[in-house]
Amino acid sequence: MDDFLEKALKIIEEKIVLEKILVPPDVETVKLPFGLITIRCYNWKADGIRKISFMRLQSAFSFLNIAGMSIYPEPCYDVPIFNCDFNGMGKNIMPIINFVPLFNDPSYSDTYLRPMQAVCEKYSHFQRLQPSEFMKSHLAPHCTFAKVTKKHIDEALQCGIDYLTLYIELFGKAEKNSDTGFQENVKKAQAHYTISLLTNDPSRKMLGKIIGKKRADTIFNDVVV
Repeated sequence: MDDFLEKALKIIEEKIVLEKILVPPDVETVKLPFGLITIRCYNWKADGIRKISFMRLQSAFSFLNIAGMSIYPEPCYDVPIFNCDFNGMGKNIMPIINFVPLFNDPSYSDTYLRPMQAVCEKYSHFQRLQPSEFMKSHLAPHCTFAKVTKKHIDEALQCGIDYLTLYIELFGKAEKNSDTGFQENVKKAQAHYTISLLTNDPSRKMLGKIIGKKRADTIFNDVVV
């Protein structure tokens, strides 16, 4: 997973100029004794993008191996939120790659969600998983939520790169809208997802058990969203 961030940034920076955002110093790098767990957090912003977040978690014995990336557009764009997580536990990797829909109407789906179908079908041989109730309400029809063995990790990471490439292409085609009402609607739709994430995502509690609730809350509140 170590080269995923490098490849992802290369794809983004071909189209978008990024600016680093300072991460709270107590969570920029978190290391537990004896190298049991190492966590690194990164943030960027860009014209039209409020935040790009990336978190990498590694364990000394490779039992936990996690990478996660999100992209939050500014509310002048109704582009979905990009979310890509690779959760490695034991012998398996679970890729969760999604364009979080902000609205539910046919034109929105045709513009932003239907193009995902080709990528989804390319990786249809992955073993699909059933999402939790929390996740169901935020998943696009052609997202990938699956399980693969570690020997297929490169293919899973390429799946994430393919979705990201499509996302950046769609973002580049999106039209900026300066209407106040439009932006308020986008803000509400984004907040619906971020509040749900902060409230219901079980990985927040898991992370709290590993590094302490305070630092886990900082990562979710100040880095992830």
